[in-house]
Order: sequence, then structure tokens, then C-alpha cells
Amino acid sequence: MRASLLPGRIVCVASSCGGYEAERGFNPNSKDLVAVTSLSESSKNTENLNISESQQNGENLSFNAWKTIAYHSLEVAEMVQKICEDLKLTPELKDILVMAGRWHDWGKAHPAFQGAMRNSNRPQRNDLAKGPEGSWLRPAGTYRFLDNSDNRPAFRHELASALGLFALLAAYDPQHPALLGPWKDVFIKMGRINEESKLNTQPSIRVKEVLDCSEEKFNLLVYLVASHHGKVRVALHPAPKDQEYRDRDGRGLPIRGVREGDSLPSIGLDSNSTNVPETFLTLSPASIGLSTATGVSWRERCIGLLERFGPSALAFLEALLRAADVRASRLKTNDPALPPEAN
Repeated sequence: MRASLLPGRIVCVASSCGGYEAERGFNPNSKDLVAVTSLSESSKNTENLNISESQQNGENLSFNAWKTIAYHSLEVAEMVQKICEDLKLTPELKDILVMAGRWHDWGKAHPAFQGAMRNSNRPQRNDLAKGPEGSWLRPAGTYRFLDNSDNRPAFRHELASALGLFALLAAYDPQHPALLGPWKDVFIKMGRINEESKLNTQPSIRVKEVLDCSEEKFNLLVYLVASHHGKVRVALHPAPKDQEYRDRDGRGLPIRGVREGDSLPSIGLDSNSTNVPETFLTLSPASIGLSTATGVSWRERCIGLLERFGPSALAFLEALLRAADVRASRLKTNDPALPPEAN
């Protein structure tokens, strides 16, 4: 029985059996009668859960003094490193989590996210991660480009971050083991592969860390980046608001507010490295089967992670990055890249 208790599983047990404490949850040593939850209390819990699920585009964690993506990401990376050290995680897992902390909010550079923050005090930059509550568009969750040329109401910045990592590999090394490497010969014989990389520039330190990932390491990295808000996990599919989008240029519908061919501008991720180059996003990982751009599908990558870690361990790793992000988002620190009046 114990081995079958997994996150999300519903287990019905007679309250007289004990084994549960309201403050701690499951406790096999407890013999006390478990209090029966009243119907009204249960309805309230269900209502709260429904409210949480409906907050597709909530940005409450982004309400803070102005901060850049680079500075916030540095704080998250430092926070998750401390958590990993306190928990004595293996060096490999710690490295991946710290790397995920550095890249988790890169997608906030997308014009849909940048356009959601508007007031007279907004720093004129394209790399803002945080802004005061009063600077956000209303109603909450409206992601309109700064030039008002487009609107993506279902936008999820973490998906843009994850797809940006795919784009980096494709730009520097299309035959990377996490992309087309295992299928190179097949695609060459089909005449459907470009053996030349798109970028010949020297990658920055942070980009090189991504390029140096093995297939397994990259899959975990990109999954943690995508899942750190709990809205994007093992499936990439359009939200209801995506399906209401009007395609005027033939690029198709968005997935979580991200469209085929969207770009992330060149920005800095920290003060010790050159800017990440501009990248162009593709929704290819959402397709079933092999893609000539990104290799195996997102679903297949996630199945591999579940087989490797199991649902409980994977959820645990998600929770560590999430905890670090929440803690860092509450810090009242000043971003040195911004003028004092912006802090």
C-alpha cells in the first residue's frame, strides 16, 4: 500500500483507521481518529482549487520592485543552490537545478510579457522580470505587445523559456545529441537535414553550459524550466484562449500564447557573460513523432524523465525550483542594473 501512494492519487480510508494528522498529513504511526471534513469545508476547498486552476495568467509573483531577468535569475540560482546543498542533493542534480534557475525566466523577454508592464516609471528595457503591482495591465493576464501589434492572453513565459533552449541548441549545434544527433543519418538520407550550424559566434559561458548538456541532462533542464509554475508539464497543447486567437499571417494558433516563429531578443542573463543571442522559437516539440528541427517530441522526452525518475522524484525536483523562485521573488533587493529611482 505504501509504495502505491503517489502525488495526485486519491485514497479512501475509514476515519477510524487513523494514519493521518491534519498538521502533517499521512502518518502511519498515528492511531487517532481522523476528523471528518464537513461538506461546507470540502466545498470551500474545492472552490479554492478551482480558483487556483483558473488563474492561468496570474503574475502575482512578478509584483515587486523593478528587476531585470538577469538579476532575478541570479537570485533564484543562488537560492536553489542553497536548497540543494541543505538537502545534500547529488552534484549533477544541483548543477541542473542551478542552471534551470538561471534560464527559467528567459521567456519573460518575449514582447507579450514585456508589454504587460506599462506605466510612466517603467524602465525602457526589454528584459524586465518584475514590476510594481500598479504597472501591470488590467484585467490581469492581458499580454499585449508594447506596440499593441498583437495580444496573447494565454501567454506562459516558462514555455517561451523552454522553447528558447531548444532554439539555442538548433542555432549553435543542430546535430546536438538532444536534437537531431541520434537521427542524423536518417535525416541526411531523406535530404531533410542542414549540417551547418546557423551561428558561428562564440557562445557565452551560460550558453556553453547548455550546449555541454547530454541528452538526459538537457531534457531534465528544459522540463524544469517549463514546469516551474505548474502550468506546463508533460503535454503541450493550446489553452482555451489560444483557440480563440485569430491567425492573420499563416503562422497558426499559439500554444500557451507562443506562436511559431516568435523571437526572444538578445539579453544578458548575468553580469559575467555576454548577451544571449536573439532566438526564434518553434512549436515543433509539441508535435508527435520526429521533428527535423528539434528531434523527438516533448511527450517522448517527458516519458523518458518519468521512466528515469518516477513521478514522485520528478515532482520533488519541480518543487525545489518552485520554492527557490517563490523565495527569490519575495526578496526586497535592489537591482544594480537599474537606476536607484527604479528600485
